[in-house]
Amino acid sequence: MKKYLILVLILLMTVSFASAVPNSLKYNNKIYYVVSSMDSTMDTGDEVCALVGQNCVGYTEETTAVCKLFHPNVATSLSMSGDKAGVYCNGPPQTGVCESKSNTCHECPACTNTVDCSTPIGNLYREMYVECIGELEPPETPTSECPVKIKSKNTKDFFQEIPSLDKDLSICPLELSGTLNLALGGGVIRIDIRMNDNTYKSFYLKKEGKKITSISVKAPGNLNYQVSTNEKAVDDILTSNNRFKTYSRLYADKEITIKGVNLWPKIKLFFIKPILNIIAKRNRPSLNQTLGPGPGGAGGASVSTPGNCFETEPRAHIGYQDNHALWDRYTSETTNVCQTMYGRGPPAVGRDIPSPCIYTVQLSRGGNPYYLCWYGRRAVPTPLPADIGRPRNCEDTTYQAHIGYQQNRELWDRYMADSNGVCQSVLGKGVPSPCKYTVQLSTAGTPYYLCWYD
Repeated sequence: MKKYLILVLILLMTVSFASAVPNSLKYNNKIYYVVSSMDSTMDTGDEVCALVGQNCVGYTEETTAVCKLFHPNVATSLSMSGDKAGVYCNGPPQTGVCESKSNTCHECPACTNTVDCSTPIGNLYREMYVECIGELEPPETPTSECPVKIKSKNTKDFFQEIPSLDKDLSICPLELSGTLNLALGGGVIRIDIRMNDNTYKSFYLKKEGKKITSISVKAPGNLNYQVSTNEKAVDDILTSNNRFKTYSRLYADKEITIKGVNLWPKIKLFFIKPILNIIAKRNRPSLNQTLGPGPGGAGGASVSTPGNCFETEPRAHIGYQDNHALWDRYTSETTNVCQTMYGRGPPAVGRDIPSPCIYTVQLSRGGNPYYLCWYGRRAVPTPLPADIGRPRNCEDTTYQAHIGYQQNRELWDRYMADSNGVCQSVLGKGVPSPCKYTVQLSTAGTPYYLCWYD
């Protein structure tokens, strides 16, 4: 039975995904992705497949063939212990068969068991290679059979329904499936809705382990995440026949935004949002874009993403603050931005720069090069913002740590819900600019400012 609590889940796509797109290759007409024990957010098949919007099939290649494609110059070994699937070993901290093997692809023809999709490989192997398939299941199918469903068809009625929904959840918490569980951060999440009369209404969800345990209009504990949207967007989701597609459109159009409240959720969301954009745009209803003449498209042509490139948000990448004027101009003149997988580089190293691009910028992460690609020329460039990102003479901060937060909690939280970030002015440098909201404070008699900015 379909669970109509998906309204809430869709609004809370705080996906706990890793910061990188996993490396992949094709073998025997199957796509295999690297599962790495060196990254706790990419050490299960479920996590890695969810990153690319697909479902985990399993570790299906029983030889070292896939491992050798990823590591062409390493040794190979064969023994009576290990895993049914081919694996990569590189000594400690892994134990067992990998403990004494360095830079080696290993297989075990006699083995009959393999790691399942949900089990971390950390103590066993340095890398495994998972087959992923299909589209990531839309969050329409929680595993729980509890009779929790939303009957309301508009936002105002939904708020009236919250007490009965909370009662249902107290009797039978909503247990989430594997990929849906990945898509929701834990703790307390507040959903702020700007109503049509410009007032705000909010409700809270509490997630414990894999279960949604309560929904209320009062905070059940310290806040971890904030989701901001508006009454029309919620009405659209409530009345939609395909809520996941509707959510994807609203998220891609920035009608739904997600923010971390304290430091760790902020760090997670900083890296998560490019992946959220990939998933939202992949499931968004397709639209043909009318383009002006020039590279990347002609008038009336539809734009497709360059090969080996994934939709991204350029402001999430290191380098934006130092180059924001140039990157903003690129964005104003193009319709889309994508990033290559880490390690993508010039043909000389066996990797291709994405094509066609109007503008490209080479960056690196952990020594691995990758590219940002702006493509699809706009017929008319969008206006350039006067300034985007953190204001000058202002340092990122956690606003809850400042004296005055407890007395002004509701107001400051509202500022945060309506902004992209908050910073603290450099002492003695005056009011930072531009800010949406400012609050003057002082330390040891020296004034400073908190600045909430877009």
